[in-house]
Amino acid sequence: MGEPIPAGGVPIYTDARLYSEAGVPTVLYGAGPHTLLEANGHRADERLVLEDLRKSSGASLLAVLDAKGKVQAVTGAVGLREVDLGASTAVRDAFEHPASDIWTLPDQVQVIGLAPVRSGGETSALLVKGLPLAKGQLAAVENVLGVSGAIIIGDRVAASSSADPPRQEAFRGAARLAEGIDDLAAAGSLYRVKIGRAGEGATAARLAWLVPRRSPVERARTLTLLLWFPIPLGGLFLLLALVTSRRTNGGHP
Repeated sequence: MGEPIPAGGVPIYTDARLYSEAGVPTVLYGAGPHTLLEANGHRADERLVLEDLRKSSGASLLAVLDAKGKVQAVTGAVGLREVDLGASTAVRDAFEHPASDIWTLPDQVQVIGLAPVRSGGETSALLVKGLPLAKGQLAAVENVLGVSGAIIIGDRVAASSSADPPRQEAFRGAARLAEGIDDLAAAGSLYRVKIGRAGEGATAARLAWLVPRRSPVERARTLTLLLWFPIPLGGLFLLLALVTSRRTNGGHP
């Protein structure tokens, strides 16, 4: 948070007392103003600083959208302020249930989780949390599925699952390919490549997936995997990003 956090107590009621009574050591920690008075606590307009919430949650982006999908408050991506996102499929879905998506910003790609904020049975706003889609998440996919991945913004490889020079050469070659499935020769090896958009817009980042060329049967199985994989991509990457974030912040997945 950028400042010392002292231990202290305040006269409020929380469920932490129930854990303490059962003998479970309990510490309350979270974002917010320094005092209950500053937070206007336990009132209809209780508040906290969005940037404090972003820092304490490990998120790289936090935003609040109004009932029409327009960004009313944001931290971590100032360029999104007052942007109307109401046309986004994920935003529309999030008014009914939590949703996930992948957003491309000028210099990064974010895995986004969206949750409805309900009052009186109606959704009055959306809370948006973003975590960077980067090497850690791509490497986790490679470790589990054996598929090397890269994020391509424009014609630039922004992040990849491997820093191996031959693989980097293959990713640069993949960045020049059109969307779809193709074969690629790079650094003396042959690869089967799947290129797809990470989001809805024409400027969305592209995801490149590479597998070494093998027997026809193995290639067919891999091809099936690559065709299926983009469907739950946002949700999977959100989970991986959350796990990576917790490890980075000293937690345990």
